[in-house]
Order: sequence, then structure tokens, then C-alpha cells
Amino acid sequence: MSLTRRAGVSALAAAALLTAGGIAAAQTTKPQLSRDQQVAILKACKDDYKRYCTGVEPGDGRIARCMAEHRESLSDQCRTTVRNVMLK
Repeated sequence: MSLTRRAGVSALAAAALLTAGGIAAAQTTKPQLSRDQQVAILKACKDDYKRYCTGVEPGDGRIARCMAEHRESLSDQCRTTVRNVMLK
């Protein structure tokens, strides 16, 4: 997995925590998702990331914050996948 893709997966995993559990939880907890869970979130939320956060520089939780800022606008597919992954 390339560094860019790995950063995207990690950022979307962090975004999952933001959308599912609130900003405070995500900032204090590193996402502990399996690779399969991360890939599921990446696939489900990739278009949302591209739509809202493409210009955001990865690192220091910037992409996660961007996704959280747009959580009300995220696709049903993204929100449902995040919810299902976080409930497992």
C-alpha cells in the first residue's frame, strides 16, 4: 500500500471516529480498526473525501476534521458504513 493511500485510509478511519463518536473522542483515541474495516470506510467515503477535503493536507488530523465538519453532508453510503464498522 502506498504512503499516500495509507495516509488516506488512516485519515478516513479517523474521520469515522469523528462522525461516529465526536471530535473529542477522535482527538484522544487513535483509530483501532482492522485493515478490512479501514478499506470498507475508504471505499464508502472516497467520493465524500474527494468532494469536501481534497485540498486538505494530510497530517495532524486535518482530513478527519474536514470530514467531521461535513458530516451532515456525507453520503448515506459513507455514514452507514462508518456506523456499521464502529458498531462491530
